[in-house]
Amino acid sequence: MTKQMSAVLKGVAVGSAIGAATYMMAGQSKKQGRSIKKNAGRAMQAVGDMIENVACMMR
Repeated sequence: MTKQMSAVLKGVAVGSAIGAATYMMAGQSKKQGRSIKKNAGRAMQAVGDMIENVACMMR
């Protein structure tokens, strides 16, 4: 099970890195950039909470 969790964490890390790179390359206006950044932060928080909950269920 730990191999699956590490695979999930690697996927999340790669996805967030790609998202950050895409955000930087897009060159959105500042207002849109803040909105995207805020939404991305919320999405990452939700994914982190979900992974934490799954990890607690496995214990």
